[in-house]
Amino acid sequence: MNPICPKGNKVGFVRYADDLLMIVVGPHRLAENALNCLKDSLKTLGLECKERKTHIVHGKCGVIFLGAKIRVGKTALISKLKRGGTKRAYTNLGLQVSILYLCKSLEKKGFVKYNAKYKQYNGTFKGRLINKDHDEIIRYFNSVILGVSNYYCFATNR
Repeated sequence: MNPICPKGNKVGFVRYADDLLMIVVGPHRLAENALNCLKDSLKTLGLECKERKTHIVHGKCGVIFLGAKIRVGKTALISKLKRGGTKRAYTNLGLQVSILYLCKSLEKKGFVKYNAKYKQYNGTFKGRLINKDHDEIIRYFNSVILGVSNYYCFATNR
């Protein structure tokens, strides 16, 4: 039996480069214990968590990780316990990417510019493409579109 995770509760990790998301299925104190164990493990490696970025939130509130908002969906299972009461199981995760976040990241890379007058983003001029053939320009922008769509393919925006 795992002392950190008793009674079938679950602790999982998602890591990308130096970003880490810990998902805990269980009570709040289990999340606190898991976070303390993580901090201790990182200390042995000479690393530490940034306090302003480290926090425990309920799945319904959601958390932003790598530009996507991850949150637990609606209650899918409600079962009655033998000792009385009910148990709710939140089974589906929602992964959403803000269109505003996506536009701002494209603006940082110089692909779009915000037009305050019309309150919209417009494409920008790419001077280095001026002497290219039409098929090369289309191939370039298609590769950018494909890269963005592949990066955010996990999103469930509707």
